[in-house]
Amino acid sequence: MELIVPARYSFKSERVLVIFVILIIAFAIFYGFLTTQTTLRKNIVIFCVMAYLGYAVYKLDVFDFLLLFLIVFLVFHKMFYCKGFLGKTLRGIRLENTLLFWPLLLFMFLGDSALNRKWKIYRTPVDKWIMLFLVSFTMSVIYSFFVGNHWVNILRDSFAYVRFVFLIYVVICVIDRRSKFESFNKFIFILAAFCGVYGLIEYIFFPDPRYGTSELGLFLRTRIRTIFYYTNDYAGYLDSTIPFIFAFATFSKEKSRKTLFWVLLLLLYINMILTFSRASFLTVNFALFIMALIRYKKRAIWILTLFIILIAIIGLNTPVMKRQISVFTGGSLLEQQSNLFRVYEYSHLIQGIAEKPILGAGLGSRTMGRYAPFKDLGHFKRSYRPVMNVYHHHSLVLDVAGRMGLPVMATMSMLCLTLLYAFYKAFKFTEEYEMRATLFGAIGAILSFMPHMIVDNLIDKNTFIYFIFIISIGIVAWRYVYKVED
Repeated sequence: MELIVPARYSFKSERVLVIFVILIIAFAIFYGFLTTQTTLRKNIVIFCVMAYLGYAVYKLDVFDFLLLFLIVFLVFHKMFYCKGFLGKTLRGIRLENTLLFWPLLLFMFLGDSALNRKWKIYRTPVDKWIMLFLVSFTMSVIYSFFVGNHWVNILRDSFAYVRFVFLIYVVICVIDRRSKFESFNKFIFILAAFCGVYGLIEYIFFPDPRYGTSELGLFLRTRIRTIFYYTNDYAGYLDSTIPFIFAFATFSKEKSRKTLFWVLLLLLYINMILTFSRASFLTVNFALFIMALIRYKKRAIWILTLFIILIAIIGLNTPVMKRQISVFTGGSLLEQQSNLFRVYEYSHLIQGIAEKPILGAGLGSRTMGRYAPFKDLGHFKRSYRPVMNVYHHHSLVLDVAGRMGLPVMATMSMLCLTLLYAFYKAFKFTEEYEMRATLFGAIGAILSFMPHMIVDNLIDKNTFIYFIFIISIGIVAWRYVYKVED
């Protein structure tokens, strides 16, 4: 897919690069004074991430920079919660869900398409399922207006879903050359190494002092938080990143690169354990197990034995599984409440689906959040708090079925399965290292995401955008393998 394209707007002047880096330093200092996290390490984090984006501006072009900036900002925007008026404004705007998010995407999409003459709907099975999802989703939005849900809630809820589909086509349009494809992969590796190293440094040397000595406070203080503000957001990021790194570790032929990838994989795996996320622990290991069977199918028995031993040693001796075991042993009241809440939540969702199985309760519906029996449990006040003016549920599958009906849920599931099949078919077809590893990594990300969406709702986690980013790069690799032309 080496496309010959017209010259594009880009920053190639070293003077511009120097000015941009100076602006980045000023940006870091500015937020260092305003953010609630006023420590030096937070400023260093902001500086390092933005400095790499400055390098991307110099090496790539303006549309690539805007896309990378968008990904980084949406994933890490909770770092930028500020004091005073500016802080209230940023928290109230929620850039990833409101109209301020769309002009930037629209500028990237229209500008890049005009320059490359790529304004058309692609005729592939993947695109057809995406279009089918958009059509059924649009019908659900129209239905939501008819049932009387508030239009602001409907729009905010709609943005949460549509932005991901739109982002896929933005990435496809931006990555139009092989060199850029490799550069975006490099961006994933550098960001993963940065997060893994910084996460351990902060966990060991800078424990979060904000939490008290209560059971909940001690539990939150022992979970790795890194720069994602919320631990579960970081776990969601690792869900898609670890399988991607594993793919390159298994296919890399250069000994030095192979060693580097395996060290990075181990570092991220340790970070994943320290998140204490039960869902991530199970889904990541499930994805790695299936990937190992695909890659080394002749050693299936040994791989199965190894994984059983690893799960037993790592799982039973870390707080990840001890959290779950305490439920049955009567240990932690906190964990008993957590699981009891999920049982109530799932039963409530299933009841709502049974009442309206075809069309659902509609987007923006507040009837999806009746958690009154749990309003007196202090730990769970945040769980029934409105998210995007609707409510968070610990199951994306049930959440979509409850809001938009079973047909939309089935369409979303078929889209995931179609992507999985398309990537696997292209993976078996090509022998090229970069494409093969990228497709294999995208397969692993989907394998990790599909079981996770059953036990948690990833839509309201900003790191889900990073999963879409990796899937989009997988689609670009798939198109390259089959020479899908625009």
